[in-house]
Amino acid sequence: MAFLAANLPGIVSSLAYSPDGTRLATTNNDQGRIWDAATGRLLLTLLGHSSDTNRVVFSSDGTRLVTTSDDMTARVWDAATGKELLTLNGHTARVVAAAFSPDGKRLATLSDDGTARIWDASTGREMLTVSWFEGVVTDLAFSPDGRYVATAGFPKSGDSSLRMILWDPLTGRQLSALSSPGKLPSAFAFRLDGRQLAVGYIDGSMKVYGISLDGLHATELFTPRGHSGWIEDLVYSPDGKRFATASDDGTTTLWEAATGQGLLTLSGHDGGVHAVGFSPDGTRLATGGVDGTVRIYLLRIEELVNLARSRLTRTWTTEECMRYLHMESCPPAPG
Repeated sequence: MAFLAANLPGIVSSLAYSPDGTRLATTNNDQGRIWDAATGRLLLTLLGHSSDTNRVVFSSDGTRLVTTSDDMTARVWDAATGKELLTLNGHTARVVAAAFSPDGKRLATLSDDGTARIWDASTGREMLTVSWFEGVVTDLAFSPDGRYVATAGFPKSGDSSLRMILWDPLTGRQLSALSSPGKLPSAFAFRLDGRQLAVGYIDGSMKVYGISLDGLHATELFTPRGHSGWIEDLVYSPDGKRFATASDDGTTTLWEAATGQGLLTLSGHDGGVHAVGFSPDGTRLATGGVDGTVRIYLLRIEELVNLARSRLTRTWTTEECMRYLHMESCPPAPG
């Protein structure tokens, strides 16, 4: 494990690797920041928001990034210089989440005003507004093929259990909805091929769905269990074989996407974990917490074992190997 940044002001609310893996962007209580992912050196501070920042996302080509804020705006930045390119005004409450379309031409935002909006990512022109929710909203994402947007929150009308809605970003027409009676989805992510969707809830539970080829039908596959607190963030690995969850229970868990089996549980933050992200090559996992730190973990099992051995002055017990490495027996010591 390595520290990228320590003692940032307030909660690390979001993080994202650049597509080339050389930089890591974070948001927290004051501004967005961009770091050298290898050295932890601060490269840029994104100055412009007047209140807490909530989410940061890179465009697919890595040239831009978007941040959202309690100041009711989303802002688009030049990723190389930190220059503000666009301010997206129109929401009347804090902006919770944002996402670039896969082709980078559009931006979607989600706000506590109950609306989601589509913007021209080049000009900042508002193209579409939909109003599905009232009260709490939590997350938003484009499908990997860009054909639909998924949003989560408390619905404004109709079946109160339909708290995750899939809709057409060109027309605003609702295409499908997922039911979650009695609980609210707090974070979700699509696998890169679009055929799987993992959803985390405020009570720490999860569901993983298989998605049909047309993207409009979901079949529940399994319900991974392990967290005891709010799922704050969820992300798939680049190869789609794993996904990771960050929770208010103070842990980050790595799961096998094919089965929902827990592979590894990481702890270390002093308090809840609010952000998680894979490096583009899938060998590192970054986490951000309420303690104001960002931590980067090695994901190659051989590296994890060697790192753990370097910090332990005695032999691992079988129970420790089962608990922390999810292995039935300890790996042999290097000759």
